[in-house]
Amino acid sequence: MMTNRHLHPVLQTTQTAIKIQETAGTQITETRTTEILTTETQITVQTATAQQTMTTEIPATAQDRQQLQSHQHPNRQHPSRQLLHLPNRLTQDLPAMETPVMTAAIPITAAAIPVTTTVGIPVMTVGIPVMTAVIPVTTAEIPAMMINKTPVSFRHELKHLITPGEDRIISDRLGRLFPRDSHAGPGGVYQVNSLYFDTPEDKALLQKISGVDKREKFRLRYYGESPDFLRLEKKIKKGGLCSKRSARLSYKQAEKLLKGDIAFLLESKDPLMIELYSKMRGELLMPRTIVSYEREAFIFAPGNVRITLDRKVCTCTSSAVFLNTLSNFLEPEPGNTVLEVKYDAFLPDIVRMAVQVPDRKTGAFSKYAVCRRFG
Repeated sequence: MMTNRHLHPVLQTTQTAIKIQETAGTQITETRTTEILTTETQITVQTATAQQTMTTEIPATAQDRQQLQSHQHPNRQHPSRQLLHLPNRLTQDLPAMETPVMTAAIPITAAAIPVTTTVGIPVMTVGIPVMTAVIPVTTAEIPAMMINKTPVSFRHELKHLITPGEDRIISDRLGRLFPRDSHAGPGGVYQVNSLYFDTPEDKALLQKISGVDKREKFRLRYYGESPDFLRLEKKIKKGGLCSKRSARLSYKQAEKLLKGDIAFLLESKDPLMIELYSKMRGELLMPRTIVSYEREAFIFAPGNVRITLDRKVCTCTSSAVFLNTLSNFLEPEPGNTVLEVKYDAFLPDIVRMAVQVPDRKTGAFSKYAVCRRFG
């Protein structure tokens, strides 16, 4: 009897390794490895079959093919006995072979070999334009003053709405303790005229009524009866503190501003004017209400304290008369006076005691909000 050891040289010569294992007489596993050499490509095909998977055996001769077909018959003999006669036949045919027969009998199906290529994929990124190349440098029109703003200093501000009787008592008391403002007239009082700006949605008014912590208002202001000295002001409120920025305007510039000719604001290179220009264009900020009142002011150097009594607060909704003779005014709080105390870091005790009014608490009175009752 020829053992399996004698089969090994023959199978090496044909470059085919066939292993047949029997498991319970029903499962046959066959592994075949075949190397095929072409002109420039070496393809390795490995097939594995398990659990009654159909396999294809390619005999070297016609007699071997018949022998293997009888091996698949239901009444076939044991496979190991049939294979005992194969070596002699294979050995007789091998000397006439220059190329293994097995290589010619195995078809190569190109469809079974997946081929992935990127040749047909266009390089999409080539067509992406460089968008940053066409972005205009808009910051070229913004002056350096707009970027390097001078830091603003915030102050404390306390307000009280007092009666005419309380007004007389406090005015007399303050006059004995502190000097009056040097800009006041003969009677120690002067007129303040302000034109406030707001958006069509009344942004500044609604923020004041809602108690928004950080808010701002723009206004155009002059003192006395004649608008010879005009200032554009921005009042800022933040966390209970207030600050103010201002810029000088000429009479002709104020006229242009009221007529809607605001190009000079951008050309002025002043940060505050440029900001007003941007908000008049972007937020449609416009003149809304005139607020006018009579002011008596006192100052105290320690603490940089300024105490004012604002009387006869009146309003006019027509901004066209702001630079002309003010007339046809309405008084929203007739007879009442607004007491304001402004200071820096601390309020001296002498000032605190001087402005004390029985049964009065600090309020959030706004002359602009009160005057907006009429439009």
